[in-house]
Amino acid sequence: LASHGIVSLAIDTNNVLDQPDARSRALLDGLESLKKENMREGSPVKDKLDTSRVGLMGWSMGGGGTWLSADSRPELKVAVSLCGWYIGSVGSRTMVPSLQLAVRDDELAAGMSQPVYRPKPSATPKMLVEWSSGGHWINNSPESKDHVVGRYGLPWIKVYLEGDERYRQFFKVMPTGTSDYKTNQ
Repeated sequence: LASHGIVSLAIDTNNVLDQPDARSRALLDGLESLKKENMREGSPVKDKLDTSRVGLMGWSMGGGGTWLSADSRPELKVAVSLCGWYIGSVGSRTMVPSLQLAVRDDELAAGMSQPVYRPKPSATPKMLVEWSSGGHWINNSPESKDHVVGRYGLPWIKVYLEGDERYRQFFKVMPTGTSDYKTNQ
């Protein structure tokens, strides 16, 4: 993302068992920290960040945290979940353009993306790409699935975070090897 001019902050959890609600709070806290750093005297990024264009991306329970955050924070510009994990009802209030990358044979989060995709309003840009195989870790690299993970993730972010319509063409074609593919784009 950084090589494309997108400032990224990676967070870790306090405990590997932190549930999606805790991950949501941590992701949103990370965004607030970046905003404060953008205003802090002496900060290397002071006044260099466009804090009106922020989004979230999360993997596994962090993907569930991303879903929760997108459902409650319409000011976000983009949300991307990678093998999102969440047990509960979420999505019906989501107004944030949302990309969900999932895997059918995911040993931890199989089948969790569809119940989040379905209730998202039809006016919300949304896309679900589920690979047939690859397991829970396959979406952790843009090079996975012959670079298709990156060819969907980065364009989605460029279009909805930055408004760069030149990238829309890259997520207009269903990728090969998918077991489920849904979009309103």
